[in-house]
Amino acid sequence: MLSFANLAVLVTVRTLLRNSTTRQDDFVLGLLLGLALLTKYTSALLVPTVVGLVAAKRWVVERWPPSRIAAWAMRALTVSVRKSRREWTTVRRAF
Repeated sequence: MLSFANLAVLVTVRTLLRNSTTRQDDFVLGLLLGLALLTKYTSALLVPTVVGLVAAKRWVVERWPPSRIAAWAMRALTVSVRKSRREWTTVRRAF
């Protein structure tokens, strides 16, 4: 069975291999990263790696301006961190 971290890596590879990306790809990637953080907190190492790889691809291949890349990175991080923080507090209180 695939974990959310593995799925996030697969979506990242798919994003890196495509010519252009969509907002739907960004949302799915952020959601999977957030779910990966929920299931195993060591996935926090995966988040900056994935965001950095996709940002580098968008800068070099797609020629996005740095301000647009920064806005995208903030959206991706917001979706993943928000999803993980919302559930993490309820899990932490249960123990």
